[in-house]
Amino acid sequence: GINAEYGLFGSSRLSPTFSLLDSFLFSFLFSFFSSSFPFSSVRRLEILLPISFLTSVKSKLFSQWAQLIFGMENRASLMRLIHLMNRTSNLGFVEMLSHVVDQAEHDALSTALVNVSAPANRTLPLIHSLINSEFNRAAEGKGTIMRNNSVASKVMGNYCRRIGKDYLRLVFAEFVHSVIDDPDLSFEIDPNLIPEDKKEDVIHRNAAALESKAEQVFQRMVSPQINANMPREVRAIAGFIANNCKQRNYDDQIGPLVGGFLMLRFFNPSLITPESYGFLQKGRVPPPHARRNLILLTKVMQNLSNGIPFGGKESWMVPMNPFIERHKEEMKRYFIEVSTDPLVKAGELGWQDCINPDPLEVPFYGLGTKDLNVLHRIVYNYKSKLVENFSDFGELLGIID
Repeated sequence: GINAEYGLFGSSRLSPTFSLLDSFLFSFLFSFFSSSFPFSSVRRLEILLPISFLTSVKSKLFSQWAQLIFGMENRASLMRLIHLMNRTSNLGFVEMLSHVVDQAEHDALSTALVNVSAPANRTLPLIHSLINSEFNRAAEGKGTIMRNNSVASKVMGNYCRRIGKDYLRLVFAEFVHSVIDDPDLSFEIDPNLIPEDKKEDVIHRNAAALESKAEQVFQRMVSPQINANMPREVRAIAGFIANNCKQRNYDDQIGPLVGGFLMLRFFNPSLITPESYGFLQKGRVPPPHARRNLILLTKVMQNLSNGIPFGGKESWMVPMNPFIERHKEEMKRYFIEVSTDPLVKAGELGWQDCINPDPLEVPFYGLGTKDLNVLHRIVYNYKSKLVENFSDFGELLGIID
């Protein structure tokens, strides 16, 4: 779950480990600025190092490390905040934070939470906690669980996009190219978007093409050989959802909720924006007609995952209902299979290694300043609400000034 990053001089590395050059340079700068020499300042660098060297690296260097070097006390407080937030006992704080922030903050908060929890191997426990909270707070009934763009949903999508790109390319890349590379292929069956001339024939032909491609996608998804490559982390999230359903006797919601997660947060985004998942060469995007084809395909797959036939506002999609009826039971079985821990032994609870993984120690330089600042800002801005409603987290809130 940790993405490749680059050192100050472009050397590839995996966070939180420095490149060798970064380690040396940082150690030098840290000891340099913390020494007792009477004029430890940026000016001192200009005295000791060549101007040409400073000119080439100063902008990049100070943009990445200025806050780390000159704001050690503040960063130490932020790192203590993250350390405490990543404790299992404090995951309730993150749950509560996710419910008090305005929707406008959801994207920034979810991205920061994934970025600071992944290096510590705490993202899955965080997601498990957020999913439990979603079920606990579904006051309007089981039909409202995970039905909006909550922080929980966005954290799940963000994390799965990071760890699942290789798998998604395996499943869909070849198929996406077959759609994009065919300029004559059309899945359009909306009569309002088809010329009157031979409308009925065009709809019939395009519906057949859409159903054929949907069949290919479905068979690819449920293939045992393909399914064996699905990241365990993605399956664990599906398992967290299914286990919550079972514990509350919501067995009839396992398919819709697991399907909603897999389709809305994992599969469909990669089909609609394949350029964001590495399916296409850099700089290439699907042309408008191909994008429309992919959108129509995701509509079919989404309704299949819900087991709901088309009608009402999208009555023009009714020609796809036989496909949905033909595969909805197999799709349910697929969701149950995906959400079942293949490593669990009889009598044991599944996914325990994902709920309680071994934590990793993250050095203070292992996290991005941007993410720390986002979390500090959000917690600070909502501190009054958190203090008012969640006083049990005084140790955490006391860090934020």
